[in-house]
Amino acid sequence: MKSAKTIAILLALLLSANVISCGSGTQHGANTSGSDDVTTEPESTTEPVDPASVLELPDSDFKGREFRVLGNEGAYPQWNNFEIYAESENGDVVNDAVFRRNRTVEDRYNVKVTQIIQNSGENQDACLVPHIRQTVMAGDDLYDLAFTTISGIGALAREGLVYDLNGVRNIDFSKNWWNQDVNDTLSIGGRLYFTSSDFSLRDKNRTYIISFNKRIVEDNMLGDPFSIVRDGKWTLDVMTEWAMTASGDLNGNGEVDYTDAFGIGTDSENAFVAMVYSCGVNALKNDSDGRPQLNLNNEHTVNAIDKAMALY
Repeated sequence: MKSAKTIAILLALLLSANVISCGSGTQHGANTSGSDDVTTEPESTTEPVDPASVLELPDSDFKGREFRVLGNEGAYPQWNNFEIYAESENGDVVNDAVFRRNRTVEDRYNVKVTQIIQNSGENQDACLVPHIRQTVMAGDDLYDLAFTTISGIGALAREGLVYDLNGVRNIDFSKNWWNQDVNDTLSIGGRLYFTSSDFSLRDKNRTYIISFNKRIVEDNMLGDPFSIVRDGKWTLDVMTEWAMTASGDLNGNGEVDYTDAFGIGTDSENAFVAMVYSCGVNALKNDSDGRPQLNLNNEHTVNAIDKAMALY
């Protein structure tokens, strides 16, 4: 039990660390007031301080204990973890922020952030799941925090191998470095076994975006996409119309081949799912008891899928 409480405190420290590391980057001294809590507030401002932006954690000394974070790398670099640890500052904005965040936490709480990377090769999506399961079932105390996919962590949650984060001391989900939409969506019966926060950057690295060719837009007199987006008029219907206008049988052979003009190109079939979700579709929706129910057989979802299919 004592070990579990220590892990819980360390988890809260690191997941809240983005707040500690902001600003001047100076190290905060130990609490000498006799209070059990430390409150770190943003720099003074004329605006009222948002309580959600204030870090409140115990003033603790972990006596050099390691906080071990399991990450992943493999054949597909877009899934690699890069936000856990940085050896030193090198001028890269993200790398330097990770380095300063870890150093601030380590200095203030006398703890060491340690990164363990598991190379998963081609099976990057699911490799960590059996490894984590084996570790927990064997009773090995190897990791305090792990990154994996939602599909993978769901299996571990069903098997009772991960904590309900709502019961972990010092984690305050009202703080603004937590994604409340994600928390609400992933909660099951009032329990939250996995989530995402500002600590995780891999999800931001894999955010789908749409880019366009300005010359093709101008040549086809399609209009100003920036104004259309700002006016709230950019829809799948408009995108489909533009894609059809820009495409063409350039070699005149009456067939679709790689020498033709294509109105849209995507990295994989995953982009189709992103298109559907961009329409506000949720595959699951919690009922009044917080239990997830299928939310696909409705007019809105069917229309979104039809429009994405028409685009492709």
